Amino acid sequence: MSKVAAVCHSCSNEVSGHQICCQGYCSAVFHLKCSGVSESLLAAVDGNRQVFWMCRSCTTMLLDMRHRKSVHSAFMSGQESLVDTHSQSVAEMKSELTELKAEIRSNFASLKNSNSLTPTSSRRPGDNPDLRKKLFHDKLEPKKQSQPLLQGTGNPVSPSFSSMLVAAPTPKFWLYMTRISRTVTVDQVTKLAVERLGVQDVEVTRLVAKGKDVNTMSFISFKIGMDTSLKEKALATSTWPQ
Repeated sequence: MSKVAAVCHSCSNEVSGHQICCQGYCSAVFHLKCSGVSESLLAAVDGNRQVFWMCRSCTTMLLDMRHRKSVHSAFMSGQESLVDTHSQSVAEMKSELTELKAEIRSNFASLKNSNSLTPTSSRRPGDNPDLRKKLFHDKLEPKKQSQPLLQGTGNPVSPSFSSMLVAAPTPKFWLYMTRISRTVTVDQVTKLAVERLGVQDVEVTRLVAKGKDVNTMSFISFKIGMDTSLKEKALATSTWPQ
């Protein structure tokens, strides 16, 4: 199917070569010579979208004030129609959201009621005579007193029985040392305490939380247990190295 050739709106002849199109209301095509537009002006029109050319008829219509008002009224009517359509769509969306919100609340309420295994009793605990009797009985029942430890006053026990007894723990003074390198071991701290305190009976414990990876710690701490007579010496700054 062959393409229909454009016809000049001024001379009614076929348009070939340079041509120009009215950018007003008619969009008619004209020979460049029939429009009165020079090639330099055509280049300016084609190179700038804000510059456009209209034929004489469209120019006359544009300059007519009544026509301009009609065009403006039609444009504003279309804008109002667009705003009304948008407002209606927003209102419908809000209505759907409100219905959805109400449905979700209803479903939550149904789920909450279905999870109630037993109905709420209208009777108070005090209305139950058996319960009142039990509470009253519990209040009257005397509290059981713990029996005091019996101190023996009989003859000394035999050597065989003495081996069954656990000696009372000896009171100790505990010295806490912190900001110790994480590579230091209990044996190293024990050796240091024995040398500085001049005794063999020391107890060293590394203070690290159970399951804690020492490699993730900046430093560790120790506590050293000793006889209470060594408290003053243990607290002296001259006892320990700088």
